[in-house]
Amino acid sequence: IRTLLKVIVLVQPNANCLTPYHHLFLRSCILNHLYAYAVENINKFDVLEVNPNATSLVVLDYLSYFYYSGICFIGVKDYKSAIRYFSLALSTPGNLISQVALQSYKKASLLHLIQYGTEYELPKYAPNELKVYIKNDNNNYASIVKVYTKTNDINNLEHIFDRFKHELKQDNNIGLIKQVYE
Repeated sequence: IRTLLKVIVLVQPNANCLTPYHHLFLRSCILNHLYAYAVENINKFDVLEVNPNATSLVVLDYLSYFYYSGICFIGVKDYKSAIRYFSLALSTPGNLISQVALQSYKKASLLHLIQYGTEYELPKYAPNELKVYIKNDNNNYASIVKVYTKTNDINNLEHIFDRFKHELKQDNNIGLIKQVYE
């Protein structure tokens, strides 16, 4: 993991330039449960420049950096920061809807329920394609949010969790769902 930090410093044109190695560093920290170490490094780094010509950075690297940053903040239970980083992933311009953006939306939705007890609103700069997709998609997370915010009926909430348990497990959101339920 420290080697990745050294590689980042070597390939960065300047100290605030995002590289393809930043998200690999975060992913390695997540796999090794080093959330606090990752967050310490995230907090030291402000993304002020993206230079694909100098770093070979692609959109997926950019999205992944903010998504993995959100995961790291979940690991240290800083949900406000996690929501902020997922929102940055969701604000990435583009015509295509990525799996990373959808996963960011799902986690931000659950975290917003845990932190504020209200529905998460997509950032105003989120691509229109993403806004339309989420609005029109018959998504299970929207059902959870609706039941939680509109009815707060525990029995109905349990029923929805059971009905969508497979998807929640597949998305690695069982822990967040348990916190919503509490």
